[in-house]
Amino acid sequence: KHGIDCEIIDALTLGYTYEQLVKEISKRQPKMVVFTTTVPSFSKDVLTAKAAKQADDRILTVAINLAMESARENLLARFPYLDVIVRHEAEIPVLNLIHKNFNPEDVLGISYRKDDKIVENPPQPICKKLDDFGIPAQHKIPQDVFKLYKDPMSKRKPVTLVVATRGCMNQCHHCLTRYLNPLRLRSIENVMEELKLCQKLGIKEVKFLDCTLTSVIPWANQLFQSMIDENLDITWSCNTRADRLPPETIRLMKRAGCHTVCFGADSANQNMLDNIGKNLTVEQIETAFKNLKKAGMRTMMYSTFGHKGETMETMRETIDFLKRLNPDIVSFGIVVPVYGTKFYEYLENHGYINAVDISEYNPSSPPVYSYPHLSSEEIYEMSRKGYMEFYLRPRYIIKRLFTTPN
Repeated sequence: KHGIDCEIIDALTLGYTYEQLVKEISKRQPKMVVFTTTVPSFSKDVLTAKAAKQADDRILTVAINLAMESARENLLARFPYLDVIVRHEAEIPVLNLIHKNFNPEDVLGISYRKDDKIVENPPQPICKKLDDFGIPAQHKIPQDVFKLYKDPMSKRKPVTLVVATRGCMNQCHHCLTRYLNPLRLRSIENVMEELKLCQKLGIKEVKFLDCTLTSVIPWANQLFQSMIDENLDITWSCNTRADRLPPETIRLMKRAGCHTVCFGADSANQNMLDNIGKNLTVEQIETAFKNLKKAGMRTMMYSTFGHKGETMETMRETIDFLKRLNPDIVSFGIVVPVYGTKFYEYLENHGYINAVDISEYNPSSPPVYSYPHLSSEEIYEMSRKGYMEFYLRPRYIIKRLFTTPN
């Protein structure tokens, strides 16, 4: 949109070694290298900044992630080859870094190193109109890379990601969406422009990565109708909530090319759902699942263990519930205490957190907290038990052999 020369290197998908990444950056001679990260994977992702500095120590290195504020650690002090952290939305701060000739001093929304000091600039106001960003530059990703992308629910290739909204209509007590809010929607025209670009590039499959694609049902219905009217040759999947799936919307989704809907069950125990602040009932979750199956949709259901009030019995209840419903894919993740959330504050106030190293905050590892009645290892073992009991059923294995495209 702004005519700034840039390139995208998906080094992870291409399987680059560290040395290959240094070589590719050296070849392009950029003024700035920006890399995406997550808080738990930061210590590995930041090697991108090290590679950039090895290629040319004059390159400005910038880390971006919507929830960087959740990292309590002073990451700039720990990693001397990292110059800038964007603490929230990256689009405007990164653009302003370029406009100010890569001088971070007056750029809002960032933290940076100046000599031996770490400077934290004032926050950048949230952009209320997502259309101001333009559309993601899908054409900057080489076609060969698109073909390498994999998703367990995709039906066709090449596949890419699209985000039509930012933020979430709900704020579960454990969720990092507090760093994505408020909920904002791209215009239908803006989303359709990106989808048409994807089709022009030969993309056959899209994963909508929104927290809840159908948060605002009239907007979502209009989007799906536009996809139908344009006769897009794109199949897709999405994330949403059980209470945002009325039958009419499901029918429109199906006609618009949707084949898989992913949504959170979190727990099959109503007290647990209330403790989470999910604002859902177990009945709503089951009704949504049945309506999706009736429409011929595949389903993925997320559950999470370790919430306030969790017991061996509530986790068992969730495992049995998901085995009974039998969705196509499930997850039995372990809730991660994100700094700044009500869940984190609860754990910290009660002295239940036993680790502060952010690299240990992983939903697939033993949690960094224990309760007096429930240990970290017990939560982890129930998560493993859930996966084994669900996926190693002979009936499930046979079904997946005949329905999995790759």
